[in-house]
Amino acid sequence: MKNINFVLIFVIASAFLSASCEKMVMEPNMPETYEGRPVNEEGTVYVSDKKIILNIWAKSATDTDIITLVVNNKVVLSEFTLGGAGNKKELSLKMDNEGYNYILLYINDPGNVSPTEAMVTIDDGTGGQEMTLTADLTYCGATNIYVQ
Repeated sequence: MKNINFVLIFVIASAFLSASCEKMVMEPNMPETYEGRPVNEEGTVYVSDKKIILNIWAKSATDTDIITLVVNNKVVLSEFTLGGAGNKKELSLKMDNEGYNYILLYINDPGNVSPTEAMVTIDDGTGGQEMTLTADLTYCGATNIYVQ
């Protein structure tokens, strides 16, 4: 019986410790290239929560850009056709890390105008921060998202 209690306490303690350990990334973790294209860092956004709401839309309403959005090397939006401000795409995301994360814009089709300029807002529950990500068929645009 003592062995069973010990094993049970050990399992519970291990589960608690692994669940409570946050991954802290102190240096930017953005890749230098993505799908063979160089990645241009376009700034850093600071948020207070790992859970964010991201909205993305085309800066120019007349274009038909097709994009893929990547967060920390995970595709969160694939081959999406950007529209103007009336056609915002909203994503609820949870950042993987305390500290540095990143969001990357990959262009599948630049539409009629290149480079593609995508408007992005990131809201951590305390208010939205707006930015522009720019990319074309020769490079990707990306920004750091730092969870404080």
